[in-house]
Amino acid sequence: MPPPKKAEAPKRGPGHPPIVLDYKMVEGFGALHCTDVEMAPLLGISLATLKNRKKTDAAFISAYERGKANGKISLRRSLWNLAIGGNVTAGIWLSKNELGYTDRARVEVGPTGAPDILDADQADALMANLMPGGLPVIDIVPRIESEAQPEEETEGEER
Repeated sequence: MPPPKKAEAPKRGPGHPPIVLDYKMVEGFGALHCTDVEMAPLLGISLATLKNRKKTDAAFISAYERGKANGKISLRRSLWNLAIGGNVTAGIWLSKNELGYTDRARVEVGPTGAPDILDADQADALMANLMPGGLPVIDIVPRIESEAQPEEETEGEER
């Protein structure tokens, strides 16, 4: 009776064996929204290999997208805590992005009938028509006249 055959490993094509990546690292890079150029050397692969993995490796894509989602949640939580803690800038930003607030100024003009409501651009145009030279500039800093008299020019000399 012939000896039993050994199970043969599947044959691979030419080239080096596939690079094994640490998907936890990939997820961490996703959380920080790292670029391909930043990730490739830290993962020990070329930029071309990384771009290829982003197209073909389902585990890579999943880890990176999961990391990005976690990073966004972390950033939102941090911004929310700043706003709740009294950071006015964070509060304004969240109000604009989450509540739909805007910076549009509205000006009511005219006492007859329903008021005309202008946005900031229309109000600027109206002011430009009413005051073509613009608003007057008022000099509030008193000028101190120097006691020294300006030098008189002598003939043939130029300043």
